[in-house]
Formats: sequence, C-alpha cells, structure tokens
Amino acid sequence: MTLDRLAEQLSPRMLGYELTCVGLVALSMFVLWDGPGSPWGTVIVLAVSFVVIGRVWIMPGRELPRVPSESATDPNRAAEDMTALADKTMKNLMVPTIVGLAATLVSWGWNPVFAGALVSIAGFTFFGPSRTKLASWQIRMEEKGGKTGL
Repeated sequence: MTLDRLAEQLSPRMLGYELTCVGLVALSMFVLWDGPGSPWGTVIVLAVSFVVIGRVWIMPGRELPRVPSESATDPNRAAEDMTALADKTMKNLMVPTIVGLAATLVSWGWNPVFAGALVSIAGFTFFGPSRTKLASWQIRMEEKGGKTGL
C-alpha cells in the first residue's frame, strides 16, 4: 500500500459525498422551495458548521496513533488507520449539509442547505483525504520516530 493508492481509493468516496451535497442543494432549490427563506435556518447551519470544522481540524491529532520508533513498519495497518480517520472525517463533513436540509423546514427556503453544502464542500477541499492531507497524516503518525511504510 502506498499513499497514492490510498488516495485513489478514497477520492471516489469523497467525490460521492460532494455530489450528494450538490444533489441535495439542487433538490431543495428546484423541487422543494422557490425562495431562499428566512435567515434562521442558515444561522443554525453556520453554528453547527463551526463545531464540525473545529472537530475535523483536531481529529487527526486525536485519532491517529503515533508509531513508536522501535516498532516494525506496517503499511497495511497505517492504511487502515488512515482509512478509518478518512471515513470519520467525511461523515463529519456531511453534517452541515444534513443539518441544512433539516433547517430548510425552519426557514421555508433553500438557503440553509446551500450554506451547509458550501461548508461541507469547502471542508472536503481543506480537510478531506486528498494525497496532500494523507501525507500530513503520515507525518503526524511518524512523530515518535517510527515509520508507517507508506
């Protein structure tokens, strides 16, 4: 297993989540509602989004195990740990969109799901399991001197 192969495996899932965000916005804008609605739903979504982004920001430091210097390299175990973190990250990043879809009922408009999807897609861009982000996770795992073998 290499970081490139791991990124190739995770990228389609991330794209699927992003397309789901866009699909929910399209459903809300073109099928469910004809206007942006009141701002209260958007306020709720933005409050939830700050919590989610903060959680996703600190998640690698809390979730990824550090590889001790005396341990043998195990690329498969490291890939499993990174995949588990990527799955948790992607599911957490979908929360603003899901909350936005629910908040459209409060505001009677499509603006909350639009704001939630915008935050989710931006989160996938900055915190999603891209090749660059996986490399930073690898560095974090190797802080104690051990090698992941990826």
